[in-house]
Amino acid sequence: MSIFGSKKNQALVLAWAWTILTAAALLVPGRPDDDLGRWLPAVLEPFADKLVHAGLFFVLVVLTNRAVNVESGVRGGEGRTKKGRAGLGATVLSIGLFVVALEIAQLWVPNRCVEALDIVAGLVGALVAAVLIVAKYR
Repeated sequence: MSIFGSKKNQALVLAWAWTILTAAALLVPGRPDDDLGRWLPAVLEPFADKLVHAGLFFVLVVLTNRAVNVESGVRGGEGRTKKGRAGLGATVLSIGLFVVALEIAQLWVPNRCVEALDIVAGLVGALVAAVLIVAKYR
């Protein structure tokens, strides 16, 4: 038995923890000299910010979908059953709204700016996760 108890609790704790970490990462005031691309190959350097957004929300969809399906009793068929697809759809929709809300909230964070491409990157990450979840259970 883990410190979080049941699988249901583990899934919920992981999803909420990632949600909080994502919000913190995107709402902490930036520094003017931040350079996310320094750890990437030169060809990917211009896309570092977008890759981070896509990655954050990809993981968030995976973890949240798992938590929703553990909660509702869907086992092993998240993308196959009608109930699993409905949960995945609700997950992607709510996280899509979260992407937009976090980006708009950056209006009030020093050294952060709102970029439509950040929203697109977050939505792409969420949608790629959903497509892979559905493909896994086909």
